[in-house]
Amino acid sequence: MKQTKIALCIFATFVILNACQKEYSNEFGNLKVPTGTWQFSDSSQLFSGNMDSVYIDSTSSLNTQILHLLGTSQDGSQSFNLELYASSFTTGTYKASLFQTTFQYTSGGTGIYQAGQLIGEFIVNITTLNSTQISGTFSGIYKYEFGNDADSKNRNTITVTDGKFEMPIIYADK
Repeated sequence: MKQTKIALCIFATFVILNACQKEYSNEFGNLKVPTGTWQFSDSSQLFSGNMDSVYIDSTSSLNTQILHLLGTSQDGSQSFNLELYASSFTTGTYKASLFQTTFQYTSGGTGIYQAGQLIGEFIVNITTLNSTQISGTFSGIYKYEFGNDADSKNRNTITVTDGKFEMPIIYADK
């Protein structure tokens, strides 16, 4: 009986230690190490910046995963958020009209550009997707917002072109 208790304690310790996962934290405040790049153009300006995160969220319902591509502008004041929706991700085309992609470009929580199914056609082409890298292009109709308050904010649509993203995929224990 004593040997069974010892074996059970050793097994329980093994299970507990293997259940713990290493988590990487940012010990330096808001420091983000850029690992990839993104860019797009409207009719008058080129926007570009660094990608700092790519991850897949498998917790959504209806057998759909969400691929998040996140970054910031060169000066860090604006945020880039491109999301793709699918049961699994491969190279190919993802369309807003089919509820396969959305896009937001914001400054301080205020929307600058937004693309999605209700705004107009927005297309993402994943050209490379493997164990070490993801890259692609995007373009389409975006909602462009400007103004300081919700009542006076003007809303227009604009065609954005030459969208590109590229980021190495880095696997880390979490």
